[in-house]
Amino acid sequence: MGTIMGIAPAIAPVLGGYLTVHYGWYAVFLFLFGYGILAMVLTTVFLQESLDQKDKHATRPLQVLSNYRELLSSLLICSMPVPERFASQVSSPIFRHLHMC
Repeated sequence: MGTIMGIAPAIAPVLGGYLTVHYGWYAVFLFLFGYGILAMVLTTVFLQESLDQKDKHATRPLQVLSNYRELLSSLLICSMPVPERFASQVSSPIFRHLHMC
C-alpha cells in the first residue's frame, strides 16, 4: 500500500498531462469514470463477502443511516490531528525565519 501511495502522485500528473495534451481535458474525466466502473466491476466479481451470516436488516434505510453516522463519527475523530499537522508544517518555515533573523 505504501508503494502505491508513493508511486501514484508521480504517475497521475504524467498520465493526466498526456491525456489532456492528446485528447483534451475531458479525457481525464472519462478515464476516471472508466477506471471507477472497472474497479466496481472487479470488486463485485472478485471480492467475496467476509461475513459468515448475512444480515437481512443491513439495507434498511435507518440501519444504513446509523452505520454512516457511526463511520463518520469515527472518521472525524481519527482525522482531527491532520489539520494541525499540516498547519505546523506550513507555518514552521515562517517561525524559523522570524526567530533566526
